[in-house]
Amino acid sequence: GSAALKETEKASGFPANRIGSSELRNEVFFLKAKCLSAQFEASSEQKDGQTAMEAWYDLKYMLRANTSNSHYIYADKEIRRISAALQ
Repeated sequence: GSAALKETEKASGFPANRIGSSELRNEVFFLKAKCLSAQFEASSEQKDGQTAMEAWYDLKYMLRANTSNSHYIYADKEIRRISAALQ
């Protein structure tokens, strides 16, 4: 969890050669949110769930102009799943 998150954040600082910078940023946000969701799954801690949900909300906000994007749809499902788990 934590090591993967650090590597994901480190990757966001590298220049993108094969994809555009906005596409790279979207991928980094997606991977970060997935790492945070996995961390929540492992801990079941309320704070980890909140952090993961915030990351998914950030991704959804970035993709708001393209609601048919697979990452947007995945984020929506994860937000609902985590929200239900925190209830």
